[in-house]
Amino acid sequence: MIERIKEWDRWMSKPRSGPGQTFDPNSYRGCINAFFFLISITVALWNFDEAYSFLSNFLGEPFEINRAKQSWHQICALAIGLPGIFWSVFAFIMVPIKRRRAIESAKGQWFDQDGQTRSDALSRKDEGEGGREVDTASADAGSKRHANRPHRGRRHQHQPGLEQQPKQ
Repeated sequence: MIERIKEWDRWMSKPRSGPGQTFDPNSYRGCINAFFFLISITVALWNFDEAYSFLSNFLGEPFEINRAKQSWHQICALAIGLPGIFWSVFAFIMVPIKRRRAIESAKGQWFDQDGQTRSDALSRKDEGEGGREVDTASADAGSKRHANRPHRGRRHQHQPGLEQQPKQ
């Protein structure tokens, strides 16, 4: 029994909105799950007073619905549910757009060219700024754009003697 409770606790503590999860905003299934979940929550909150009144009358305690409080509860239900519903519809619309952008941004990459491996793509020598060769495999953090650029911080802008000396 304790093991089942621990297993349930592990299952409940998992995130539900990551890639491939229940409410993944980058998949059609996740958007549809989020949409129907938020619709059901909104309907449940909208009808909370009627459900409470029914349950109270069923148990023998009469309960009269206050219409002002009921309308306030319904406004709160809409404030909680509608943004999530609109978000799920927007995410559903954005799924094909994101997929198309990902496909277009991958064109011409090392994995998109026949016969070229990752090591070939990273060890290639390119001509950097100022006509010097930059080894892209050894550049800091893989950035050839900033490899041979002098520091441009505000501290060093107007101080004499800090210019970069040409290499011999």
